[in-house]
Amino acid sequence: MDETLIASLKNGDMQALGELYSKYRQEFIAMIRAKYKMSNDDAMDIYQVATLRLYNNVVKGKMTMMHDSIKPYLFSIGLNVYKEMVREDMKIPLSSNPLEWVDDRGEGQEATDAAQLKESLLEATKKAIEKLGDPCQSMLTRFYYFRASIRQLMEEFGYKNEATAKNKKYKCLQQLRELLQKEKIQMALA
Repeated sequence: MDETLIASLKNGDMQALGELYSKYRQEFIAMIRAKYKMSNDDAMDIYQVATLRLYNNVVKGKMTMMHDSIKPYLFSIGLNVYKEMVREDMKIPLSSNPLEWVDDRGEGQEATDAAQLKESLLEATKKAIEKLGDPCQSMLTRFYYFRASIRQLMEEFGYKNEATAKNKKYKCLQQLRELLQKEKIQMALA
């Protein structure tokens, strides 16, 4: 079964990529959410990147069947993606409340302090989004604010397939997180 799937992926069969994506998605997401206590969206982003990396490794001939199943290979890629994200975002937990991205000055304070903290976070987020630039700014706005689907993003931004659009959305989200981290540091110094 896996040999057939790998052969189809090598030939660029997008249906095989869809089959691979669906086959292990729920199991991977459940495993990584339980192990690392993260949101479903973050787990989904990791799975998407892992699936794309596996696909690229197969297409480029970098993957050899070292296991009886493709599953351990995919899951190890996913865990590596998680570790990379943690290294990149050291101070921004993958599944965090955005209010936690700002220092703890508001914790235990009156409601007005909490409101000011929330306002500063919103201001920092606006600044970060403005700095993001296009196409990331437009893509994230369309996806999160206007609830556009990945398929709509693919068509609107001219990507070849949904996997490419998902990967670009993930990279844009990473850029936003980096900008928010910089804003957090600047706010803490102010």
